Amino acid sequence: MVKVTAGVLNKRSGRVINFKSFRVHGSYNSKTHLHDVALIELQEDLQFSSTISPACLPYIWAGQTDTTGQVLGSGWGVLKENGNSPDVLMKVILDVIPNNQCQQKLRSRIDSTQVCTLTPKKDTCQGDSGGSIDASYNGKFYAFGIVSWGYGCARDNSPGVYARISEYTSWIEQNTGVTSFCKS
Repeated sequence: MVKVTAGVLNKRSGRVINFKSFRVHGSYNSKTHLHDVALIELQEDLQFSSTISPACLPYIWAGQTDTTGQVLGSGWGVLKENGNSPDVLMKVILDVIPNNQCQQKLRSRIDSTQVCTLTPKKDTCQGDSGGSIDASYNGKFYAFGIVSWGYGCARDNSPGVYARISEYTSWIEQNTGVTSFCKS
């Protein structure tokens, strides 16, 4: 079941917003987790506030498939493997690693539409899937990746894998009709 909430910092705040439509990428493969991207159209517009703001699409990283640096993950996922979910929204700083390094560690194919993070004792986890990892650049936040898969949570030398949003900007524009997600 898809539930959309906005402005939620703890489980007792925010409000549920119904969605109008849900579109999964046509090439999504549940076995390889390639193209693990979907769009949700809400029945009403969001009102931006101190707890609700847009993240820009990462046009600035278009075509760059071996980026490194740090990103911010946030979500309601469990706090440790097989653990409990929190009552407050959690956040974590994660280190982006090159895809070839990720592929070696996971012994699994990682392609240009994916990006990996590996930070000792830190990770996104079950319940965070579908959420974003965001990168800050020149005072703006950019939606950098979508939580996709990994082996457990925060295991030693086991990266988390995300859909690389910069590889889907055209698909997002074509399916939303919006072409101004912070291009400047």
